[in-house]
Amino acid sequence: MLLTVLRRPPKLTTDDLMQFQPSDAPAPTDRPMQTKNYNPEAPVVVANVCPQANLLLQPVLDQWFGDSHYSLTIDETSDAGDLIRSVTSGSGKWKKKLRCVSAVFDQRFAMGVPDCFPADHQMILFVDDPFRLMVADFQQKSRQTDFWYRGQRMEFSQRFPTIDSFFRRYPDWLYGRFPADLTLANLPQKLGFEYLFTGLLETFQKSVNQLAEILGQPQVQLAGTCQAVEPVGGAELLRANFYNQYPLLKSVYDFVVNHPYSSTLRAEDGAKKNPNVPTGLAGPHSGIVTTGKMALAGQANSRPK
Repeated sequence: MLLTVLRRPPKLTTDDLMQFQPSDAPAPTDRPMQTKNYNPEAPVVVANVCPQANLLLQPVLDQWFGDSHYSLTIDETSDAGDLIRSVTSGSGKWKKKLRCVSAVFDQRFAMGVPDCFPADHQMILFVDDPFRLMVADFQQKSRQTDFWYRGQRMEFSQRFPTIDSFFRRYPDWLYGRFPADLTLANLPQKLGFEYLFTGLLETFQKSVNQLAEILGQPQVQLAGTCQAVEPVGGAELLRANFYNQYPLLKSVYDFVVNHPYSSTLRAEDGAKKNPNVPTGLAGPHSGIVTTGKMALAGQANSRPK
């Protein structure tokens, strides 16, 4: 079932800075990060950070869930009320036949997860290297004939003549696709302990196969793969600067890579709070990590226009 729902949201704000020391991460294994036992009576919410990957996943979810799968299209014309009414009853509970909701959710349009939905859902999240997503977005938009920026139609190259200028823009669209309640402080608890499953787009088929095992569904071959990113000049400097400026996005990706399965975070009998959840992350930040945007040496700390 395909639904289109639409609305203009408030602007995102940068998180207050938080600091903590990273801790050692368990070595990755081939086991999926399954932190909760799947309950077939409760809906799953499948959030994807990449529209292309989301399209590839739709036939798989249709095969698994049939008419109980609701695929939502969200953009700047969406209305939050229409979205909520499309998947919930008048009492504010999930529709009885609904078992799966999927979308590229977006906080910018007041359509982020988990705030739009009843609390009794099981969260599934697919993520990718944020630098790769930024490069792919730049390359895709560079090929568009129409580009809208702050309500005005213009040539993409007029606003962003180089990839460097694109990377200097605050990536609100990328932040918007992540769950609204995910922060550096709580992501070990959320990703490693509360979510039903977190998959990687760089190993998309493998992640989908792991999800099939968790859901008790047959494995389904994806119809394609995510579009490859073309080489970019000065990529390593761009990458390093981007990771340092926006550590939350990279830390989410790092955690999923490093914790496909973690015995220290797994809840054998459901999602109970683990008092031993670490408060830091292992990753490329090597020391103090901040939430939101971190100023680089020689750069202004203001949000790019």
